[in-house]
Amino acid sequence: MVTEEIEHELREALTRLYDVEYRPSEMLCELMGCDAQGGALAVQASIIRAIEDLQPPPDTRSAAHTKQVFDLLRTRFVLRLTQEETAERLHMSVSCTRRAQRAAVPTLAMMLWAQCLER
Repeated sequence: MVTEEIEHELREALTRLYDVEYRPSEMLCELMGCDAQGGALAVQASIIRAIEDLQPPPDTRSAAHTKQVFDLLRTRFVLRLTQEETAERLHMSVSCTRRAQRAAVPTLAMMLWAQCLER
């Protein structure tokens, strides 16, 4: 079961996705299937791949939850846009963007947890 600690670690990693000084926890390294000695780069690359793996098929409706989660995570963290820029790009209010972000991270965490259990 995905814990609050995992979600917290993932939120931290997402906010520091391009930070060369970031040092992920051993738990996050294990979740991402990376060697803790490998440092942040491997974890950061794995998170970006995981977000890209969430991309739904091109014919998915824009209102579909999977598309919204992917669009938000990719725009906010991979493309590094602010919440305001993300809101504008996704045609949402800033408050809706914040709520969607809070909901998207647990979705990503659950996917990563399921993949970790399969390994």
